[in-house]
Amino acid sequence: MIRAVVIALLFAACDDGRRATVAPQDRAGPVSQELLLSLAQVRALHHQADAFLQIGEVDAAIVAVSRVLDVSFPAGAEEAEDTRIDARARLAKLHLGRGRPDEARRVIDEGFRAATRESFFLANLAQVSGEVHEAEARRQTDPEAGRRELRAALADYDKAVQIAERIQQRLLKEGR
Repeated sequence: MIRAVVIALLFAACDDGRRATVAPQDRAGPVSQELLLSLAQVRALHHQADAFLQIGEVDAAIVAVSRVLDVSFPAGAEEAEDTRIDARARLAKLHLGRGRPDEARRVIDEGFRAATRESFFLANLAQVSGEVHEAEARRQTDPEAGRRELRAALADYDKAVQIAERIQQRLLKEGR
């Protein structure tokens, strides 16, 4: 849902596919047609994944969302990192739903390694990481192993909260 809102807002900033300017506090320059095309491709892949999920083809949905990671973006576009981190969070949830927690963890760890800045999307990835730890805690037969997973989940949830708080503080200082 949030993914759709962000992409919709970016599309709303364009005027008939030509260059348009968004509010200066939100973007340093004009929204290029190249960026809009990249975002359109991402949006179509997420819609494709949604359709696959509606007909029960989870693995096909995983392939569609995985393709988001390969979408080309203009050099320096912050949207590229945000889009990829968002896709990784969704992929992790899809893998977890298929009973592949190790694959979910791999996708999450790659997202954390690739992140260059804090964002809403990074906070969301931390939250999804906590959800993976919680799922792993439920699978544990050893109570101590379950507690370790729950402690890891709590640490990830705290990380998500801390990222959000730091971003909010920064935005307040910037007067947004």
